[in-house]
Amino acid sequence: MSINETKQYSMFKHYGHNREIDENRVKKLMASIKADGLIQPIIVTNDLHIIDGQHRLSSCIKLGIPVWYVVNNFMTSEAVTTANNTQKAWSRHNWIHHHAAKGSADYKRLIELVEEAEEDGFTENIACEVYNKDSGQTLKRLKEGTYKVDETNGGMILDYAEKMSHTHLGKKAFGTKFVRALAKVYIANNNMSIDNLIRKTAYNKINTSFNNESDIVSDIIDCYNYRLHQDKKISI
Repeated sequence: MSINETKQYSMFKHYGHNREIDENRVKKLMASIKADGLIQPIIVTNDLHIIDGQHRLSSCIKLGIPVWYVVNNFMTSEAVTTANNTQKAWSRHNWIHHHAAKGSADYKRLIELVEEAEEDGFTENIACEVYNKDSGQTLKRLKEGTYKVDETNGGMILDYAEKMSHTHLGKKAFGTKFVRALAKVYIANNNMSIDNLIRKTAYNKINTSFNNESDIVSDIIDCYNYRLHQDKKISI
């Protein structure tokens, strides 16, 4: 395979299901190219879809320098995922947009739910966790393309966490460990009253500084059950 050179950047095409451009990575590559030049060419299919090197292309465009490229006639679009994931592990964000671009309704809806959650102060990771219909193995499901959205439970958990932020917890109620712990308690006791839990925090403070998530779960349960009749207590 011969190495070609061009400044006709518009000739290259991006796969819709490739991961999004990381501008911080582009900045680092630009600094490296300025210092040492473009060391590695981009790899494209025979119809000029980028298989590997979209960040290098973006860096060359910003620097206004020629890009080197190699045409590989034997790689398919699925090689985009393999090539990129081999060089740098994909994040939840990458996998969500990858499968959404391939047409998955659950992933398209998840993008919307993540955006709504982020507007409310939650992270993408938390949103992915709570909206996961198959509790646990979130990243595995996102990678496989088997992730299913549970809007009812996910929305309720985030609503509960937001309400808990008005207690002594404050912004700690938006933390990953607390939300995950709250989700575990809620899923095991979906008849629990968030109002009861909020009232009880006036007497029993929930500690979110534990390293172990299960300790936070225990604290939430102890707080909820404080002075509560036995038949109304929750457990996990």
